[in-house]
Amino acid sequence: MPAYFKTLGIPLIQGRDFTLADDEHAPRVVIIGESMARSYWPGQSPLGHRLTFGRNNPVAEIVGVVGDVRNRGLRSDPVMAFYTPYPQRAFPGMSVAIRAAGDPRLLAKTAEAQVLAVDKDLPVTDVETLERHLSKTLSEPRQTMFLIASFAVVALLLAVIGLYGVMAYAVSQRTGEIGIRQAVGAQRGDILRLILTQGIRLSVAGIVLGAIASLALTRLISGMLYRVSATDPVTFAGIAFLFLAVALAASYVPAYRATRVDPLEALRQR
Repeated sequence: MPAYFKTLGIPLIQGRDFTLADDEHAPRVVIIGESMARSYWPGQSPLGHRLTFGRNNPVAEIVGVVGDVRNRGLRSDPVMAFYTPYPQRAFPGMSVAIRAAGDPRLLAKTAEAQVLAVDKDLPVTDVETLERHLSKTLSEPRQTMFLIASFAVVALLLAVIGLYGVMAYAVSQRTGEIGIRQAVGAQRGDILRLILTQGIRLSVAGIVLGAIASLALTRLISGMLYRVSATDPVTFAGIAFLFLAVALAASYVPAYRATRVDPLEALRQR
C-alpha cells in the first residue's frame, strides 16, 4: 500500500512508490529490492522490465527499487525480495504498519477499532511496537552476550589478581637488590619505574599473545555479532588499552611498596 516504505524507513532508490491507483483494475506493478536488482540487472536500471510470479499469474512491470531488508533476522544477510500492491496480489494474512509521532502504544485500540469497522470478523493479533519486536528478536543474542561478558569480567578479575600476585612475589624476591640500589643512591622514583617497567613488559607480552589467540577464536562467535566484525580493530585496541591500564594499576601497589623498603632492613634480609 502507499507509504509502506516511508513508514518503515525503507529507502526508495529508483522509480516510484505504490499509489492508490494501483488497484485490482490497474496494470500489474511490482517493486523489487536492491539485491534483486543487482543480481538480475547488474549495471543497468530494472525499471520497465517485467516479472512473472508463476505460470498462471499475470506479468508485472517493475516500477521501483527499494533498499534491502533483513526479513529473516538482524543477523542474516538481506534476501532478494519483491513487493506488490495488496489489491493486486492479496495474501491470507497481512500486517499493518503505523508510524506515530508520540507513543505508538496509544494507537493500538484505535487501530484495532478501525480494522473491526471494516470487518468485525477480522481477528487482530500481535499488536506491538517495532522496538518491542526488535527487543524480542535480540533477546537470545543479548543473553548470550551477557553470559560472555560475565565470563570476560571474571577473566579480567583473575588477570588482575594474578598479575598483582606475580608482581608482589617478584618484588619480595628482589628486596635485597632494591636495598642495594637505594644504598648506592637510587631514588624512590627510580625503584618505582623499575618495578612498573617489569610489570608493563609482562603485560604487553600477555596482551600480544592474547590478541593473537583472540583473532583465531573470535570466528567461533562471529554468527552472534550484529553490525560489528569479529576482528573489529577498535574493539581489540580498546580491550588492549583496558588490560594495559588494569595491569599498570595492579603493578603500582607492589611498586609503591618497593619504594618504602628500608635499605638497612633489605640488606639484613639478604
